[in-house]
Amino acid sequence: MRFAMIVNSFLLSTMLINPLFFTNLNKSTMKRVTLSLLLCMLTVLSTNVIAQDLSQSINQQLTQLLEKSVLQPQDIQWEISSDHISRTSGVHHVYYHQLVNGIPVYGSESSVHLKSTGEIIAKNNRFINKTSDKVTTAVPSLTAIQAVQAAANQLNYSVTEAISELENIGGVSRQVVLSDGGISLSNIPAKLMYQLDANNQLILVWELSIQEITQQDWWNTRVDAITGTIVDKNNYMAACSIVHDHSEMDHAVMVGPLNKTNVSNSIVTPNSNRYIVSVANEEDALVGSYNVYSIPVESPNHGGRVLEADPDNAAASPFGWHDTDGSAGAESTLTTGNNVDAHKGSDRPDGTASLIFDFPIDLTQNPAANTAPYITNLFYWNNITHDLFYQYGFDEVGGNFQENNYGNGGLGSDFVNANAQASGNCNANMGTPPDGQNPTMNMFLCNQSNPPHDGDLDNGVIAHEYGHGISNRMTGGPTNTGCLNNSEQMGEGWSDLFGIIMTIEPSDMGTDGRGVGTYLLGQPITGNGVRTFRYSTDLAINPHTYNNVIGTGGQPHAVGQVWAAIVWEVVWALIDEHGFDTDLYTFTGDINTDAGNIQALALITEGMALQPCSPGFVDGRDAIFAADQAIYGGANECLLWDAFAKRGLGFSADQGSSGSTSDGTEAFDSPVPALNTAEEVCVGQGV
Repeated sequence: MRFAMIVNSFLLSTMLINPLFFTNLNKSTMKRVTLSLLLCMLTVLSTNVIAQDLSQSINQQLTQLLEKSVLQPQDIQWEISSDHISRTSGVHHVYYHQLVNGIPVYGSESSVHLKSTGEIIAKNNRFINKTSDKVTTAVPSLTAIQAVQAAANQLNYSVTEAISELENIGGVSRQVVLSDGGISLSNIPAKLMYQLDANNQLILVWELSIQEITQQDWWNTRVDAITGTIVDKNNYMAACSIVHDHSEMDHAVMVGPLNKTNVSNSIVTPNSNRYIVSVANEEDALVGSYNVYSIPVESPNHGGRVLEADPDNAAASPFGWHDTDGSAGAESTLTTGNNVDAHKGSDRPDGTASLIFDFPIDLTQNPAANTAPYITNLFYWNNITHDLFYQYGFDEVGGNFQENNYGNGGLGSDFVNANAQASGNCNANMGTPPDGQNPTMNMFLCNQSNPPHDGDLDNGVIAHEYGHGISNRMTGGPTNTGCLNNSEQMGEGWSDLFGIIMTIEPSDMGTDGRGVGTYLLGQPITGNGVRTFRYSTDLAINPHTYNNVIGTGGQPHAVGQVWAAIVWEVVWALIDEHGFDTDLYTFTGDINTDAGNIQALALITEGMALQPCSPGFVDGRDAIFAADQAIYGGANECLLWDAFAKRGLGFSADQGSSGSTSDGTEAFDSPVPALNTAEEVCVGQGV
């Protein structure tokens, strides 16, 4: 792709310095012919690298931007960073970015999304205009190693080991992998990029990521390749900061365990009024049993443990949860496998050759004294979440977490490193690097009750953390996990939603109040948990509307809880219309078959792939509408408008800049078609 773009740049320069080529054309015709010929050449030259229809779709966007003088001809070097076809919608998601001198431009992540018919269902472009006027240099003064050393000094890290080059990938970006230097838990990748600075200059930077030894931060840092100054950084680690970020919540009520010992040997059956874990082909799924608080039980305060037999899904985990080589038979009898390695230090429970992880638990004792049942629960919920969201498009090509991708595309070698009872208090976090690099999940104890409660048993919190991995990999494409750092991004909201959707009980109602993290904090199930209000469709319980993002200062949890409150309306509107299914693996894409909660998971997850990098609330709303159009032919349009409008994200809502939470305007209306058309008006809109 890069070769094609360099050739395109050469042709473009040739055309610009040969005006006689256009001597016989008037000005307006010349402009049209120039653009048409230029982009036609771009398309032809790209066919050996990418499919022609993808190239044409991208060039269609660039044509419009060039004609409007939003971009100049020198601004249209580009390359595709990733593309894949969604298993849920059939939409071809294509993600690309701008190049300058053949080097990627940070922040230029763009996308185009095509239905199987070739129709563009969503698109966005974030290219920088007049790049040639903004570039300061094309050659770095610092090496990648020197850039890491400079970053370490500014981040107050002590380099204790010599930093060496482990792999030289090369290319125009001089991409390398460096040793950890004693400052990072993983090797340090580095490559050249351009970044727009505060002075509107495109400066050459080394982008590198350092996974802090303390596991509190995982900085993806851009260092000036001339001066060594950190220009910008974003954190791969999304931390809940549960206690300190939620001053309005009630910490006064503390509860202990429901039972002194909570051990059950029962097996989940279809008649147990619990969720059913479907298996695509039971003969292919390997034997394994886990005594856990199984889906949909949110925590020990919500229900008891059961011995779950063979909960793995054969479509998502075709060789079971303990495989890594793609051949029959488990590679490990411990809580490690293709999707996750769950442990506390070197402690990993052993299910023996029979893979039965059945360990007693006493909730009146400190969890640190008996880690096996807690780690087992963490292992189970990571795998369940992996298998479930595989059905909704978070698969290998979608950037999911697997050591072995079994030949299904995407980049492997990135199972979740799940740390039970990690060093911390009343918190949890998730670090998500790009596809092909291992994410890290840390779960903590919380000393607000006696004995302390363990986040490894708060399944809503586990799903929440895993949700950060999903939203970061799916927004902007799996090779780019820097798209959720803007002020109005909704990462915390999606994570809350995943946790509360996965733990809906068949008897639940939308008007019920749902807290998040109540068990971890030692609250009763009626507590607010980690948020200001419980989630509910009842405005008396949760009054949040879009305007509540104003005044948050972009604090991720404060912003996210507003988004989750809005989309929770969508979830229950779909359930009220289409019903509820205890089997979350039954997605078909048929509006007449899929229950409301199934459709909600499909629309939310597909919407992430469709939305632009650095999205705001209106972007997220529109992406859900696009997902409904792609999957269900737009059948839920009126229902969706009513749900969004109820919380101020109606048709006339304006998010302003997604980089600010102070310039949005809420609206409670739905779109009304022109009166002289035969277009249907949604019930309740009026005319």
